[in-house]
Amino acid sequence: MELAAKLTLDRAYFAEAFDQSIRYSNKRYRIERLVGVLFLVFGVVWAVWSNGKLASPFAFLLVGLYALISPSIKKLWWINRQIKSKAGNKEVALTFTDAGISTSGPYSSARIEWEGVERILETPKGVLIWPQKGIHIYLPKSTVASDVIEFVVSKGI
Repeated sequence: MELAAKLTLDRAYFAEAFDQSIRYSNKRYRIERLVGVLFLVFGVVWAVWSNGKLASPFAFLLVGLYALISPSIKKLWWINRQIKSKAGNKEVALTFTDAGISTSGPYSSARIEWEGVERILETPKGVLIWPQKGIHIYLPKSTVASDVIEFVVSKGI
């Protein structure tokens, strides 16, 4: 069986890939905003009870504010870096067979056997594929045919 998909590596693709990969793979990013809120609350409470000594509470408020806005800044920075790379706004062809995944883009080609895939995770908006080495592959359900998504999920490791 051979199924094909084409992805355009544009800003919308990278934004969705970032959101899905962070939400479903990285625990640190998932709790970063919660930590920011806790630091802000602690800083405000400490400032109220500090009797005018605001240096330490102010430090907690700054750390909390940084933790709240940091994920958004990291996302914008990462997306802009991807768009400015050679692969930005280019089309990548993926071929899925019973043996593995082949990718072909304007600058490189690669092949990953299914045995070399560490993990496959279906999210509400797509599928994340983690090879044993390298970065993950994201397949958005909005642009990839449902039979391709079903085939990849059926190969779940």
